[in-house]
Amino acid sequence: MPGKTKAPKTAPKVRDAKYVRREAEKEYGKGTPLPEAIRRIDVRANRPTIGLVSPVYWRLDGEASPLGTNGAGETVALGRKVAARRKSGVRWEVLAYSLSAGLGRKVSTADAKRLAAKGGLDLAASYTGRGTRVAAPKTYAAPAASVAAEGAK
Repeated sequence: MPGKTKAPKTAPKVRDAKYVRREAEKEYGKGTPLPEAIRRIDVRANRPTIGLVSPVYWRLDGEASPLGTNGAGETVALGRKVAARRKSGVRWEVLAYSLSAGLGRKVSTADAKRLAAKGGLDLAASYTGRGTRVAAPKTYAAPAASVAAEGAK
């Protein structure tokens, strides 16, 4: 019809999850920080890509720093290493990929948490500043402490 224009079609490759993951791997290889990579790929794909880009970064971070050795069991010593890395601020997802790379088998985040607990980490107090604190209730400040902290500012 005259006077009506169609919206331009997005190239099929930018809607493809495989394309987004490949782009994330390229950005990781360039050393691009995760937030910047998400912004760049969002623009290229013309849609939000955080749910596809972040797991790629977590996997590549984990594979770059394996924990454990192939064939090793889940020892208390390995649990201590997991706990120490978690205390340094590493995400559970990255720890799971690190363990997968080191142990030579797939390790879930639940397995990584169990192993960290075996190594002495208090899961109820483990919060690295990302997401919600629902799983880390010991990090909640008591109401009186929160009021005192606000008053000290």
